[in-house]
Amino acid sequence: MASSYNMPSLRSLRTLECSLLLLTILTAKASGIQEISEPVNGSATFKCPVNENREIEFVYLQKDNLFVNGHHSENSIAGKWNNTKMDKNFTFYMYNLERSLSGHYKCFIMYKKAENPETREYNLTVTVPYSKPSFTKECNNRNDIRSCQVTCMAQDGYPSQKIWIVLVQSGNDTNGMVTSRNDSVFNLTTKLFSSTVTAEFNCSNTEVEFVCSVGGVVSETISICSPPSNPATIITACTVPLALLLIVAGCFIYKKCRKNAENNNRPARNATEVEILNQEVESTEEFRV
Repeated sequence: MASSYNMPSLRSLRTLECSLLLLTILTAKASGIQEISEPVNGSATFKCPVNENREIEFVYLQKDNLFVNGHHSENSIAGKWNNTKMDKNFTFYMYNLERSLSGHYKCFIMYKKAENPETREYNLTVTVPYSKPSFTKECNNRNDIRSCQVTCMAQDGYPSQKIWIVLVQSGNDTNGMVTSRNDSVFNLTTKLFSSTVTAEFNCSNTEVEFVCSVGGVVSETISICSPPSNPATIITACTVPLALLLIVAGCFIYKKCRKNAENNNRPARNATEVEILNQEVESTEEFRV
């Protein structure tokens, strides 16, 4: 903490240590633990439930046994973390969150003429979003039963979280899924987690579509178990257009031949028309060849 935030002077530190030691050994009135989860580089809010109708001696926020910020009615306090501030309502704000700031916090509220301070406890988790899940899939046939195996992976997140398989279409909750296995691996270098899920599906004639989700990050839609194509359908799809093409071509040839035949049977009225008819006859003969 010393490398990130300003620490109090030696004299102030000794006074502060004595105060914190006293607070630690006092019997405190706890009022439950509040869970706070915020992303890295974000901010967290610690609201101390102070009774405005009572006279306050001090309000302190600390992490484990480390002083964070606070107020004393008679003495000024040094050693406040630079990334924190407190407003007039005794709400503490922490900025530029780092993963190292995750942990257990306490707010101590001491009223004048009270024997012991009241406390409010917090668990702060600074999260790191996972990468967008990627996936691989493999399908095969075993004993005439078609199955598909899908593996989704998301990397570099904190804390450890499961990857969930979420079906896109409505209907059966499992929709053919027979096995599912989740794994989480901690990287000692990055101090982050990688999460995977592997699921196997027995395929029927229904296509299965789903996504993989972790911490609000969702993969692309994954499609498996597509029904096999029907050969008869493929043949029909290819035959119909070919038949239509042949019919159109046949009609065109028939009309062309019929027109040429009519021109050949009609007598020419002049020399120019004779020449044109001869050219048409020659073109027809070339087309037939």
